[in-house]
Order: sequence, then structure tokens, then C-alpha cells
Amino acid sequence: MPSVGAHEDDGDAPCSSSAPAVSTETGSTAPEPCTRAQSVGPFSGFRIVSVGEKLGAGAYGEVFAVEILMDDGSTSDAVMKVLYDPSQVADHEREVAALEAVRDCPYVVQMYGSGRRDGHLCTVMERAKGVPLKELLDEAGNARGRRSRTVLPYPQIARLARQLLTAVEAMAARGLLHGDLKPANIMYDQGTGDITIVDLGCGSFQGPDGLSHHAGTPGFMSLEMEAALYDRPCEYRPCLQSDVAAVGCILCAATAFADRTGMVVSVRDYQDPLPSYAPPHLQQLIYGCLEADPARRLTPTAALAEPFLARFPGSS
Repeated sequence: MPSVGAHEDDGDAPCSSSAPAVSTETGSTAPEPCTRAQSVGPFSGFRIVSVGEKLGAGAYGEVFAVEILMDDGSTSDAVMKVLYDPSQVADHEREVAALEAVRDCPYVVQMYGSGRRDGHLCTVMERAKGVPLKELLDEAGNARGRRSRTVLPYPQIARLARQLLTAVEAMAARGLLHGDLKPANIMYDQGTGDITIVDLGCGSFQGPDGLSHHAGTPGFMSLEMEAALYDRPCEYRPCLQSDVAAVGCILCAATAFADRTGMVVSVRDYQDPLPSYAPPHLQQLIYGCLEADPARRLTPTAALAEPFLARFPGSS
């Protein structure tokens, strides 16, 4: 399902949807020191020694596997996002600013550096392990068939929820909304069960007048974000709590609906309930994340203390 707006996915494949993201600028400015990114110029601290296969492409750019040599002599596998249009400085700087803000945030992709290469704006990031969570959910949903059971097992849902909420809590502490949390933007390492959240191109900073940027993907965004993007009436404004609602949508998919995003939206909009095979404490967690009023919605800290997660203390 595409994300909405003027900003589109820049080719973070295989980490992100190949369709565009919906977004709008709000006129609010990001707080210092993340207002503008130090992004143009030679790479600092490393150099690219080889460029490998193209991993994917989007409407505005493409992603390549690269090997980088650090100044200390060590080498690392990485990915390089290259924008087609050298004039897309604003989009590039927004993503670099978000990547700078999430340095050392758990479960969020880390950036090595950014600059220009052969005249094109590019960003070099760690190569996240695993497969997109979307693929995992699709496969698990197909394997489940018509059986009345959750898409993923309870411990796996708990581990996913805990890691997502931990990441959202860390980003919010830095004043950052990811803005496009969805299964396609989450890499899942099936060996360890760990996730890496990728594609911060829709990231938004909380300023005195609200968020600097509105973005999201239909089926995986809060009611207030959807209203802002589509100019619909809503008594609530997008805020840092909007990422928590996106987590609720992801957990809804991991619990009951896999790739059926229409059903996820029906639960979010209180049109349909979660199925009865979802245990009460899991339903409580999901509904708490999907609360329409951001002020009453579970905070990441409160969600991490929910009874369903307490049942699986080793799932982090």
C-alpha cells in the first residue's frame, strides 16, 4: 500500500514499499540541532571501496549494496541510497536530519554518512539484516489459512511489540516522529527475532507549532494523521503519539489480518472488533495503541508495561 504525499519512497527497497508515501509540509521548523543536515560534501570517516548489486528502486532514487572502508581500516557491508534528481536537497536533508537524530536508537537503522557521489545526493546506511516484516506476515497469513489463530505466535507478537515500542519511545524522546511505520519498513531477522526500522524519509520533528511534516501510509497511520493528509475534519492533530497508533496497526496485522489492510483500518476506525481468538490482554494492548485521542492513547512507556508483554518477559 502506497504512502501518501509529495514525498515518495526514494528506493529503500527491499526495506520499503515501492509505492509512493503521502506527505505534506506544515511550515513548522525542526528544533536545533536537527533543522538542517550537514549533508553535502565528501564522506567523513569512510570511503566506498565497491558498489554491488542494485537492491531496489523507487520513484525518486535507487539503492545499491556497497562495501565501505572505515578510517580505522575496518570494512562493512552497507547500502547506499542515491537520488535521481540532484536538486532534491530538501527531501535529502529531511531524511539525513532524521537519521542523525536516531543515532544509537535501538532497533532503528543507523547512518554512516551522506554527501554527493558523481553529482548525486546519496546516503550510506548499515545494511539491515533479514526480510521485510511484510513478507513474513504474508507468508504466515497464507500458512494459517482459515484456522482461527493469530498470524504470528504470541511470543513473536510480544517481541515485535516490545521492540517497536522501544524504538518509538527512543525516537519520541528526541522529538522525532518516524511518520511511515509499516511492515514494509521493518526488516525482520528470522535468526534472532530482532527488527530494524528503516526509511526515515518521512520523518518529522516536533516543534512549537506542531510537527514539521505530515506523512504516512493508508492502513498504517493514525486517524489524526489521515485527517491531516486528506484534509478531513478531526478534533486531534498529528503528534509524536501518531507513531504509537501505527504500532497498533502493525500489531493488528500481526495478530489477525496479515496483508488485509482494509480490516486493519476497520478495527482502527471502530467499525469491526478484533477476532475472539486474540487474547484479551493482546486486544487491550492493540486498542490502547489505537485510541483515537492521542492524549488518551497509550504512551510507549505505558504500552511497554501492558500485561500482555509482561506474560513474555524474555521476548525483547
